[in-house]
Amino acid sequence: MMKNIEVEYSWLKNSIIKGINQLPEHSEHYFYNKYVDIKQFEYIQMDMMHLNSDWIYKIPDFNTKTSNNEQELVTLFNNFKAEDTLINKKNILKLRSFNFPFYIWLNGSFVGFSKGFERYLEFEITNLLRPDSNELIIKVYPVIEETQNNNLILDPIMDKISESIIYSIPNLHVYNIDVVLDNKQNFNKSIITINSLLNGYSDSAVIGIYIYDKERKMILKDNVDYTNKLEKKYNLDTNYSAISFIKLLVIDDGTVVETAIKKVN
Repeated sequence: MMKNIEVEYSWLKNSIIKGINQLPEHSEHYFYNKYVDIKQFEYIQMDMMHLNSDWIYKIPDFNTKTSNNEQELVTLFNNFKAEDTLINKKNILKLRSFNFPFYIWLNGSFVGFSKGFERYLEFEITNLLRPDSNELIIKVYPVIEETQNNNLILDPIMDKISESIIYSIPNLHVYNIDVVLDNKQNFNKSIITINSLLNGYSDSAVIGIYIYDKERKMILKDNVDYTNKLEKKYNLDTNYSAISFIKLLVIDDGTVVETAIKKVN
């Protein structure tokens, strides 16, 4: 299905535009929309689905160009059924960067555009994902007009598109976790600074902060009121090299709505 697919070619040549509807980059950390124990989190599956199969592609005639004198490189298609765990959730499409500009549509609706400079790219698709059949279309354009090495370009694109996933996040979500450890000169002391960005609003939620050592024994526990910008500093009677994990629990009305875990050492 290619109807309703219109490309805004001006974005390709506009040096100011890096992406449209592209979500900001965030830290790589584990997160789950329920309580997860620190000793088991690597074995728990987050709500997500892989789009690593059923990709097909269409290569245009390279002797023709659009009325805007732009040469399309390849169009990628994926028809899939959404996992039940993603339905009625806030959903994110995550792609590996192609290092080429590309446009995305889901079920005929425009999702976003990116020039593909970051390692991973994310777009929200919450209102576009259907419980039954879905069609994802990605149109990729070359950075330059040279197309004679197209076969060499297509292989890495197909490898990267196979890493695509769709995952869900709760309404209250730990978006980013930055951790700084200091006081390396004092063997028995350490200073840890935790800066975290969270999405969503609640006047009843709290954030549980937990710090663990390499054996996953708890070093510190703290609770703070929910905030979109968490900034905490702790002085610990523990060598900095022994600190290994930070866990944030987002608790709303007595229920854990998200567990976020960041590996430090």
